[in-house]
Amino acid sequence: MNPTITAVAEVDSPTVALSGITRLTLAVEGPAPLRVEVPTPAFRPLTVAQWHIAAAGPPKVTDIAPGRQRWEQGYRLDPFEPGKLEILVAPVGVRAGAAPSVDVSFPSLEPVVVTTSNTGKLHPGTSIERSPERPPAGSPSLAPWLLVAVLVGVGWWRWRHRPKAQVLTPLEQANAGLRALAEQRREGTLSADEYLAALADVVRAYLEAAWDLPASRRTSPEVLTSERLPAEATEGLRRILEACDRAKFGGGFIEIRALEEVGVEASELIARLGKLGELGKSRESRQVG
Repeated sequence: MNPTITAVAEVDSPTVALSGITRLTLAVEGPAPLRVEVPTPAFRPLTVAQWHIAAAGPPKVTDIAPGRQRWEQGYRLDPFEPGKLEILVAPVGVRAGAAPSVDVSFPSLEPVVVTTSNTGKLHPGTSIERSPERPPAGSPSLAPWLLVAVLVGVGWWRWRHRPKAQVLTPLEQANAGLRALAEQRREGTLSADEYLAALADVVRAYLEAAWDLPASRRTSPEVLTSERLPAEATEGLRRILEACDRAKFGGGFIEIRALEEVGVEASELIARLGKLGELGKSRESRQVG
């Protein structure tokens, strides 16, 4: 990366409540005039599956020094689950001054999403709270050890029953991504082209994770002719990728009804592939047994 260009990603807090919202700020600094092109989608599929993401207004470009500018874009992120949720931002295209455009990457972030207690205070559910009570005066010398044993027992029980971050399967991640995209589409935060591009990313990410098919690094024809792809899914996947490719490369208009049909077909395709994957695992286990 050009040493005169810097990229920063920051959240307003390293800890966020499961019922709360955190603000993400992306900033790029470089020689003026500074132009930043954000790809669609702006975030990786895993991040889209774990967070509801909405832009907090349009980007801003300000002068920070003679001949230098700062580009800044804010986002509001609402977590879907507790635990360490990684925020992965897609590289952006940056043209600074008279230099040619270059791809600039942001550092990944991993804020901790926690639940809340009855008092409203944030806690990860793994700490051990010591009782403030002290043994009464004149108690036998065994009392302190009993108190320690009780505290250890309570701490162990709380540790065993602490909230655990859910590890999503590829199918669950894909379904979460589809739900997030549908919600963002209803809210009007995604255009038709942006929705289809993100939809293709979710489908390709699922094929990589569940079927070991490097779909994100292959063209649509290469994906469709892969030997790893079940024959039952070829036609459905073809219709989805062709619609997404037309929006991405053709720039043509797509009706809202057709847009909804592509989303439904993607959901049905992933569900069908999920059942085929479970059926394959069942057959393998019977053969091993």
